[in-house]
Amino acid sequence: MIFTGQTTGQENSKNQEIGFRTYNMSNFGFIYKKQKSDNTYSRLRFATGEFGISKLDPFSGSISLGIAGGQEKRRALSEKLDFITGFELMCTLGSSLTGDNLSLSLTPGIGAVLGVAYVASDKFIVGVETIPTASFKLGYANENIRISNLNIHFASTYGSLFVVYRFSK
Repeated sequence: MIFTGQTTGQENSKNQEIGFRTYNMSNFGFIYKKQKSDNTYSRLRFATGEFGISKLDPFSGSISLGIAGGQEKRRALSEKLDFITGFELMCTLGSSLTGDNLSLSLTPGIGAVLGVAYVASDKFIVGVETIPTASFKLGYANENIRISNLNIHFASTYGSLFVVYRFSK
């Protein structure tokens, strides 16, 4: 099957896709998609995160890892071009250490998937998408728990490029 739901002799098989996504060529993650029906896919993004060391003496650094899962629908714009819409639930875990001060954070959120995908061949798809999000941060530092940083992001700077390989089972 190609993106638009047209058949190519594999009417009973469900497609799966695995690949990577990036924005600003500095933040990378992996994406996995599994076809649920003609134009509906479940999606799982993982390994999104950051790692940084800003000082060595005294040590100062941070790490964050995230995961997101949801569903997308594809609508044909042309034979090889689809418009993608959907949603994701997401969560990021973070930690930072400055000297002896450790802080931890949990950031749950929800996002709306908007994108365009080009079917380069039966096996490869290239696309761009943005995921406007709403989230809040639950932090722990100095034996205190607090909710902070209510974030709503919708900016073209968060546009991501993705490349996936399609296979059937």
